[in-house]
Amino acid sequence: MKRIVIFAATLVMASGAAHALNKIESVRVEPAGIKAGSSVTITVTGDETQGNNCGLRINYGDGDGLDVKVVDKDQFPRTFTKTYARPGTYTVSAEGKKVTSHFGCIGRARVTLVVDALSTSAPAPTPAPVPVAPPVSAPAASSPPAARTVGAGCPQGYQASYVAPGGTYSCRPMPNAPARTPVCLDGHQASYAAKDGSFQCRPMPKPAPKTQCPPDLVYFENPNGTFGCRKPR
Repeated sequence: MKRIVIFAATLVMASGAAHALNKIESVRVEPAGIKAGSSVTITVTGDETQGNNCGLRINYGDGDGLDVKVVDKDQFPRTFTKTYARPGTYTVSAEGKKVTSHFGCIGRARVTLVVDALSTSAPAPTPAPVPVAPPVSAPAASSPPAARTVGAGCPQGYQASYVAPGGTYSCRPMPNAPARTPVCLDGHQASYAAKDGSFQCRPMPKPAPKTQCPPDLVYFENPNGTFGCRKPR
């Protein structure tokens, strides 16, 4: 009979200790809305005035969870980090559960978390590069009229005494030839005349074109004043 009384007293003491466990008060998720692939911070608060060890179960709402011991040196609040890979609405909860030799904490708390899908909008298309037209080069200046074969560019009774690569040439009278007014080839003009009748002809500068033509066309200008671009003949 004495042994029965002692056992009953032991049960009463154990039952009293169970009711003195810490109590779960709330669970908070920050931020409350995220994009898939982002992390949140979960904070569980509770009443730790009892100061007794207890067990805690954290349910993340996606089938995953965590068992935690709430002990004297690591009481409330407790903080956890969780990453949600998929969009959806999740219920995050904290409830008492026996963990090893620790009885479950008292109470339960929950909160809802919304995880949005990542944006699927396609990035703005990169504008196609604007084709750049090749630079229009000025038509090649026509070479100035070159002097004819030696002697052919000079008038009758004269002979060529000098012919330059650029087209400048000089004429001098042959012996006993009468002096005459300098006569130059078309496109040339007399640059000087000596007392002995010698003279020099120099190519006249070609006027600049009045328009620029594409590389596959050539510039033309007619005596009547018309000008433009045409295909090479």
